[in-house]
Amino acid sequence: MWQTLEAMKKFMFASPHKEAMQRLPHWCDEASFGHWEQKNVEWPSWDQAAEVLRATGRLAKVFYPSEEHNAGKTVTS
Repeated sequence: MWQTLEAMKKFMFASPHKEAMQRLPHWCDEASFGHWEQKNVEWPSWDQAAEVLRATGRLAKVFYPSEEHNAGKTVTS
């Protein structure tokens, strides 16, 4: 969890995250990402995060997608 959008972007574009994301299409058969802001500073439960990801997340490009990924589904379990 980041305190600011700038802090999140700094992480996204720095090592090792940047290099991992460049390799993600080769490594994964399912991948999605999302962004949301919340007023409290407590971590969301896995169920809450999964619900938001399924509702508003975006699928990442992968070279060998699963059937679910190909169907446009965000898999959270």
